[in-house]
Amino acid sequence: MPPSITMIESIEFSYPLEDVGTDANGFNLIYDPGSTLETSQLVLRVHTRSS
Repeated sequence: MPPSITMIESIEFSYPLEDVGTDANGFNLIYDPGSTLETSQLVLRVHTRSS
């Protein structure tokens, strides 16, 4: 029997990127010495239980 899903979790975290900035449009990442860009990501965690 396949495992059953017991919980789904969404986790957001952020971290700094050193010497990175954005271009004039504010979208593309560029090398920008001395600058720090705070970025964030999402992780999806699926918890299961074997039957």
